[in-house]
This record gives sequence, C-alpha cells and structure tokens, in this order.
Amino acid sequence: MSFISIAALPGNNGYWLLNNTGEVYSHGGAGYHGGGAGLDYHGLFVSLVGTPTGNGYWLCDSAGEVFSFGDAVYHGGASMTPHSGEFVAMAATVTGKGYWLLDSAGEVFSFGDAVYHGGASTQSHTGSFMAMAMTHTGNGYWLLDSAGEVFSFGDAAQHYHGNAPDTATGSFVGMAGTLDLGGYWLFDSTGQIYALGNATYHGGGGTGYAGRFVSIAPTTTGGGYWLLDSAGQVYTGGDATYYGNTGVPEGCSNGLDKDQDVSGYATCIAGLNYKFVGRYLGGSDTCFQSTVLSQAEALAITEAGLFVLSEGVS
Repeated sequence: MSFISIAALPGNNGYWLLNNTGEVYSHGGAGYHGGGAGLDYHGLFVSLVGTPTGNGYWLCDSAGEVFSFGDAVYHGGASMTPHSGEFVAMAATVTGKGYWLLDSAGEVFSFGDAVYHGGASTQSHTGSFMAMAMTHTGNGYWLLDSAGEVFSFGDAAQHYHGNAPDTATGSFVGMAGTLDLGGYWLFDSTGQIYALGNATYHGGGGTGYAGRFVSIAPTTTGGGYWLLDSAGQVYTGGDATYYGNTGVPEGCSNGLDKDQDVSGYATCIAGLNYKFVGRYLGGSDTCFQSTVLSQAEALAITEAGLFVLSEGVS
C-alpha cells in the first residue's frame, strides 16, 4: 500500500488522502464518502479529485476507470478507449460536470463538459507524463512529465512559465497553477518545490520524510500548498493548515494522537503490520493513559483485527 494523491476542500479546511488500493482518508472538515473497497477495478488507484462543493470526489485508477462518490457525477472512463500508457492523473472542470484524464504517454481524454485542448503524446518529451493542472478559468491545462517539462494547452498556452531547472535531481510528480495563471509550482519526488513565474515559494518537504513525495494540492487562496509522501505524511507551506497524517503518527509508537479519530485509520494501521492501537493523552510517565474510544472507533478497530491498549468505550 502506498499513498498517491491529496485533494483539498474548497474552503481549505480539510483534505482527503488516497492510497493506491483505493482507500480514502478524510482530515479536517473533509467528509468520507466511500473508497475502493468492493469495487471492480483493474489498476492501482492514481488520483482523487474533489467536487466544487466539497461534498464528493472522483477516484481514477491506472486503467482509466473512474468511480464517483458523494455528489460527484460519473461521466465515463477511458479503460475501453485506445490509449498508449497507464493513466496517471485526473482534473475536474470548474462546474464539476466533467473531467479530464491523463495517461503516461501524454494523451488527454475529456468527459462531460470538459473541453479537449490537446495532448502531448506527439510532442518531443524526455520523461513519462505524471501530472496535469487545470487553469482556474477552466479553459486550459498544463501537463508535466517526470523530467520537469511542462506542456500548455487552451488558455494555459499563453501562460507557459518554463520547465524545471536543469539542476533538479528528482523525478517530477506534481504541479499546481497560481490563481492568475501567472505562474506554477513543480514538485518532485524528493519534496523539492520549484516556483516559476509569479508563484511564491513556501518551502518544500524538508528532511525526515517517510516515503517518496507523490502529490501536491494548492490552497484556494493561492497562498500555500499541501505536500503528500507515499507513507501518508502531510507537509504544509504558506497558508495551508495541517489537519493530520495518515501515516504512523509521531510521539507514541503504535498509537494515535489524542486529536485523531481512530475510525479512518484502523485499516491503514493494520496494513502497516501494527497489532495494537491506543490514544496518546500526554504526560511523561506512560504513553497510553485511560484510552477512551467511541463506539465507531471500537468497531473499526475490531473489524481491522487490531487490539486496543487501556480500552474504554464511551
């Protein structure tokens, strides 16, 4: 299991994390609307995109299949359409009534009210395509390959701000545009951020991360971003607020921070081969103290085959 995608709520008050088996984890004000469990999918999941209302999301897998949850409407998938590479990214229109899918060869597929502005499969490029970012007008998009090369289509064609510098050493995995189309951020697997045009640099992934970096989500103000690594750890820059990780929390081995709801973490913890769950309440004498769990938390832990330390159920 590896985390692969982060998407923010429109109000910046939460985000969803997706792993490649289709499990979705909600943080902050983000609601949980379902995940890949029980679905008939044929590839690893690669992208989660939220609806404009924040009350739903789409999931896309590497076979081009799309799954809709909450108020997200299904407009079709590309699994039965001829394509040259595995699907790697998805972006939704500003209306929420359509979306684009991108494959690793640079081909773009449009659905619903999404307008096709072109693809990069016939253009010279150095690496496999990894990400796409819609312009905030909804009338164009940028495509990014693993070498840091950017390709612009629609109204993004008038707002090309260059490729990653030749000094970049990581494989590029994500990008996001500024609100005024005057710049964009490029993001690589080592957590490095490259701010081009008028995009402001708000820091990168830093050191001590648990896995390779995989995804970036900008705030709706354009003043910051969230970064995600493959272990489920979230890092913030600028005005992005931290609402929690889905990786193993710091501060208490095999446990969860006192502010985290265990319900959404039980499957992930079991998948990391941990056996016990507890809640860290602070203090220096002992790690687990008078753990109190809700009925929902206790049920999720039991279903995941985990044991509880110092259990009390309210």
